[in-house]
Amino acid sequence: MTRATLTLLLLSSLPLTLPIAACTDGDDATLALTDIVPASETSASSDLGVTTPDLVPSGADVPPSEDLPTAADAGAIPDVPMAADVPTVTDVPAAPDLPAAPDLPALPDVPYVPDVPVTVDAGVPQDPGAPPKTCLGTTAPGHHEVKCAGDLTYDVDIPKTCPAEGCGIILDMHGWTMSGDIEDKNTDMRSIGTAAGFVVIQPTAPGIVPTWDQAAHAPHVFVFLQEVAALLKTNPKRVHAMGFSQGGGMTWRLLCDHADFFASMSPIGALQGCAFKAGATPSREVPVLAVHAHNDAVVQFNQDAVKQRDAILAAWPFDAGTVIEEDPKHKATRYTTTKGTVFEFWEHDYEASSFILKGHCFPGSQEQVGFPVAFGCADKGTFVYGKLALAFFQAHPAP
Repeated sequence: MTRATLTLLLLSSLPLTLPIAACTDGDDATLALTDIVPASETSASSDLGVTTPDLVPSGADVPPSEDLPTAADAGAIPDVPMAADVPTVTDVPAAPDLPAAPDLPALPDVPYVPDVPVTVDAGVPQDPGAPPKTCLGTTAPGHHEVKCAGDLTYDVDIPKTCPAEGCGIILDMHGWTMSGDIEDKNTDMRSIGTAAGFVVIQPTAPGIVPTWDQAAHAPHVFVFLQEVAALLKTNPKRVHAMGFSQGGGMTWRLLCDHADFFASMSPIGALQGCAFKAGATPSREVPVLAVHAHNDAVVQFNQDAVKQRDAILAAWPFDAGTVIEEDPKHKATRYTTTKGTVFEFWEHDYEASSFILKGHCFPGSQEQVGFPVAFGCADKGTFVYGKLALAFFQAHPAP
């Protein structure tokens, strides 16, 4: 018999118990090994060739195991000494003050340059033999639109051919809220003017609602006019100006400031623009055709038209006047100076379709529908202002 076999026989005669924890009340209980591993499943040692008998006989009492020592029996854990306080870092000494930068020398004062007034540069060539520099920038026949100084836009129509003595110029200025295009719908000057050998210039005032300021805009318009005259080599004896409402006031203003440049003028429904007094009077007599309605609801007949008429009649040596055309709706009177200069005053009772305008309209205009209003007089069979003005210009070149 081997030592291993003997050991197994001795162990089989001893009782064996295992402590477990119950699931419900925590009381200690005992369990036989045979309750865990059945005897039939006990394994044999393959190298011994014997079967292992039951380790714990069924029903044998298992003595209780000794209580395990508690953690308290192990003795208290000694206190860990506190780490020594880390000494604070001493303050870092402040950096020494840097020396102040030396004062820089003051910049010399720039001398004040006054605003440059509007000047005429139309006749100054860029180089010998070159055409003058202008905002228009072309001599090609046809319609051109350019934007120039003063935020003004110009519609310019150049005829295909000009008379041998050169084309003339007609400056045609719109009224408040209008534009160069709307002005042309009422005068038709782009068509009839170019056909008669005139360069037609129709400026548009700046602003969302186009508005003329005589003092600010008249100088810019005049410079542009001079540039075009020089560029296109127009006939200086055939330069004319016309305008409606505010544009009529611009016409009077240009007459007052530059009478020597214009051959004749034609304001219609116009604001005043020339006082014909000291410091505000034309340098020479210029023929004028003025048109105004008695019932003008925008520019009052008595307040503006009559005062402007009386100012020019008082300034130049006119005769008592002659009625040259009259019917129940209109009357035309011609006044003549001792030099033969004429002033024609056409007054009428025509009205636009708008009650806002009433007589503030163009007689004979084809514009009967417009936004916000149409500026054509609604009456039929009237004189046609555009044709009347053109005929006046043709009949009155400069001497």
